[in-house]
Amino acid sequence: VNRLPGPIRRMLLSQGFGSFIKIFGTAGIKVVDLTEDKVELYLPNRKKIRNHFGTIAAGMAILHAETASGIVMGMNVQEHCLPVLKSVQFNFPKRMQGGLTAKAWLTDEQIKLIRNNDKGELVVETRIVDESGLEPVNGKFIWAWTPKRVSNKG
Repeated sequence: VNRLPGPIRRMLLSQGFGSFIKIFGTAGIKVVDLTEDKVELYLPNRKKIRNHFGTIAAGMAILHAETASGIVMGMNVQEHCLPVLKSVQFNFPKRMQGGLTAKAWLTDEQIKLIRNNDKGELVVETRIVDESGLEPVNGKFIWAWTPKRVSNKG
């Protein structure tokens, strides 16, 4: 997919994630950039996700950022492990304007930690920017990863 032209690649990635992560389709989230160490997603200000002020609802903004952070975690955990969201802490210092871009990334050290350990936890850096270029939402996600439990049921 990465060899395809940008617009086609972004459309296919958005549709692909939409088939697994239902919020993509419901909210209209679009993949802007996707690499093993960073994810950038765009959330348009659509009527079905607005609050009474006409801006994107706070919970939707957090869910948007959680989706970005979860994708970057999921791309780096070992096949036999599951990423698990442990903690969310967000502030809303400014009013949101228009659509939102959520960026989540991992450092090289974090990627090594995830890939070399069966269990652990870390803070996934995220940033949410609105269409005015401001950061109306800030916060952090603490993610953990642990080996998948094997069922003994046959």
